[in-house]
Amino acid sequence: MSHFSVFVVTPEFPTEEVLAKVLAPWHEFECTGIDNEYVVDVDKTDEAREGFAKSTETRLRDKEGNLHDRFDEKGEWKPEFSQPDEDMFSAGRRKGFIPEGFESVEIPSSQVMTFAEWASDYYGWSIVESEAEIDKSDAHKYGHILVDESGEVIRCIDRTNPNATWDWWQLGGRYSGRLAAGYDPEKDPANMETCWLCDGTGKRDDEIGRQCRAGNPEYTCNGCQGKGHSVKWPSKWTDVGNVARWGHLDLAALKTGAVADRREMVDEMVAKSGLSASDFEIGFRAQRAAHDVWLGLSEPRPRGGEYEQWIMSQPNGDLSATYRRADMWGSVEAAPDQSIAGWIEDAPAISTYAAVIDGKWCAKGEMGWFGMSHGEDDDWPAQFSQLLTTIPADHYVSFVDCHI
Repeated sequence: MSHFSVFVVTPEFPTEEVLAKVLAPWHEFECTGIDNEYVVDVDKTDEAREGFAKSTETRLRDKEGNLHDRFDEKGEWKPEFSQPDEDMFSAGRRKGFIPEGFESVEIPSSQVMTFAEWASDYYGWSIVESEAEIDKSDAHKYGHILVDESGEVIRCIDRTNPNATWDWWQLGGRYSGRLAAGYDPEKDPANMETCWLCDGTGKRDDEIGRQCRAGNPEYTCNGCQGKGHSVKWPSKWTDVGNVARWGHLDLAALKTGAVADRREMVDEMVAKSGLSASDFEIGFRAQRAAHDVWLGLSEPRPRGGEYEQWIMSQPNGDLSATYRRADMWGSVEAAPDQSIAGWIEDAPAISTYAAVIDGKWCAKGEMGWFGMSHGEDDDWPAQFSQLLTTIPADHYVSFVDCHI
């Protein structure tokens, strides 16, 4: 659910086959299905036993004390415990209910199933009764539950790549053009296509478009803002500025472009905030100071609306709150002793979230879902800059769009 850039260094030209081999040690087996030397058996038996000991099941108990499962073998509601769902978004479906004389209870899973059954259901692995039954090419490709003749679990095995960092990748993608000074893929005519919402007319003429124009006669098309064309999805962008020989790169031009990009981004945020440049800077400092104070608070810390009220009580709280709304993603990363203007000028020629150099994965942190990175290293920019000095001039560098 997250995209991140990976800077890859190779001695040979990075064809798709070359990149696939370089990135292979970090593939997520559960998604790629590539069963190679990086996939290993991980024993989950102890973890599974702990989970089983804590696990509970929901059952309905009748007046006589008998327990009833609400679902049938297909996982669907049993007729006696369900009724038609009249919600407009669930037409034709059924929803559960508790009949008179029944009550919902939580019971230990061990009362209604064996450990092997629970583990198989929890992990999605089949139960096997002998080593000879294990078929890693098909039925047990991703794991298995091995039991003895009496049905007791011998082991629970997860087949995985413990070093997984991506589930698919593409050369360029969202990071296209990083190695071409002055190139903007979103302005390249080759990356434009006819807007499907208005069929290139610039005016959406379906029911939604007509309804919107009834309230706003100037409404055109939300897909292309009246232009008749829109930018293609990044996966379809043309291959420009994604690969270069290291010794041929114009790093000075790339830095000039990076500085210009940062300046444009900050200018847009300042304009969005409605603050002067000086008050925007004060808001940035105030927001950072307030966040440090917030981290030192005991739980439960103020969040959501309470956080908004709390931030206003801090020094320069009004400017801090205004700044935060303009830079909601925390894009400005100036150091404590650095001005925003200084941070703009310090923009590196090349920056990335992760890099693969000499067969090693180096990264700012560990990427999770929804763009959330964990365990980030504040010194990563300096480390990456140092890594760049070790690249031979005749090697190739590429920008890869990785997803996890």
